[in-house]
Amino acid sequence: IIPNNARFSFVSKAPFSIILAVNLTSVTGNKWILQKRGSSSLSTAEYQIYISSGVLYIFLFDASTSGYIAYNLGSVAAGVNYVIAISYDSVNEIVCKINNVSQVVTKVTSGTFTSMRVTSSYLSIFYNNWSPTTTGRGTLDTLAMFNKDLTSAEMTDIYTKITTNQSLLL
Repeated sequence: IIPNNARFSFVSKAPFSIILAVNLTSVTGNKWILQKRGSSSLSTAEYQIYISSGVLYIFLFDASTSGYIAYNLGSVAAGVNYVIAISYDSVNEIVCKINNVSQVVTKVTSGTFTSMRVTSSYLSIFYNNWSPTTTGRGTLDTLAMFNKDLTSAEMTDIYTKITTNQSLLL
């Protein structure tokens, strides 16, 4: 758990990108990977990335409605090294690459997303604040967050740098 820091918040409806290099020990049930959410209450939530029965999801929590939108980002398996790149363009468009392969991203909720609230919630890695039994298991090698919508070429460049142990400076 990383104490609240606005650097891990994405203001309003601005574009952002998250890159994770992970190897998951288990993908059964619900397993949290990364979240900025303080409790089960949606009023403390900004975003979360989690696995549910081998499927990777991202949730974006709406400040004005206290609702959320969720996207299916693709399938993952236990024991595999993944570089997951997720980018949001501020027009409800999520792009995801897993190991540099573009995924078919599907919106799985009917909610809307008008803006993200900034909360005092912690950034949690592999931890669910209100239900520790759903804590994720695995290793996180790299976490990079950007306050911009990364292009496909930038995602590929970062993937190459991670997989060849180079600096991530763009």
